[in-house]
Amino acid sequence: MKFKGRNGGMAVEMRNHIVLFRIFAVTLAVCLIPAIILLCTGNPYFFIFLILPAFFLVLSFAVLLAIPYDEKAYLNGAKKDHTFEISNGCMYKNKKEMKLVKSIKIYQYKRFLYMETSHSMFVIKDTDYVVGSREEFISWARENGIPVLYGY
Repeated sequence: MKFKGRNGGMAVEMRNHIVLFRIFAVTLAVCLIPAIILLCTGNPYFFIFLILPAFFLVLSFAVLLAIPYDEKAYLNGAKKDHTFEISNGCMYKNKKEMKLVKSIKIYQYKRFLYMETSHSMFVIKDTDYVVGSREEFISWARENGIPVLYGY
């Protein structure tokens, strides 16, 4: 299997969105307990505890939609296009074997995959597969213990 991955502005943008969405999920979990207690006691001000998670949710999507990630500013002088190859159960990036394959996380979106390694992040579009397909890559990842998560 062989495919291309791009370490560009879109990868940086997806990483920031995932981090902000995690902050939303944690604050929602923390604020939901007092909100439920206040709701059960009949207090009309239970919604105050939901303002902070709502703020982080709006911030997460506002950053995703409103802030353009200029590759010249974020990845100046870095190689952006990389070739990945999977053969004999090993994963190669630019013809060099990747040692920390277990540290990879993959997020599935409709038109692309977002792959995060221990040192970098890549966007793999559905049209970037030279040999193999998206489904083959996802099944290989699951067989090798790599978490494949769904994007939102």
